[in-house]
Amino acid sequence: MVLVGGDSSVTLNGSLGGTMTSTLTYSATNVTLSATGGSFQVGGTLSVGANQAAGDYSGTFNVTANYQ
Repeated sequence: MVLVGGDSSVTLNGSLGGTMTSTLTYSATNVTLSATGGSFQVGGTLSVGANQAAGDYSGTFNVTANYQ
């Protein structure tokens, strides 16, 4: 079994200025490994401001895997 988790949010920086925050969610807190591995998904909800600057937004966040 692998315990998974990580950051609960990420700040995204805009290519033309501005920032945006995404609240992150994980599809599972633990994954059972099989002969072909295991998987989980990370999703998020964007907080977009009324006057949000246009452009591409990017950021990084940490995910941890604790093998049991």
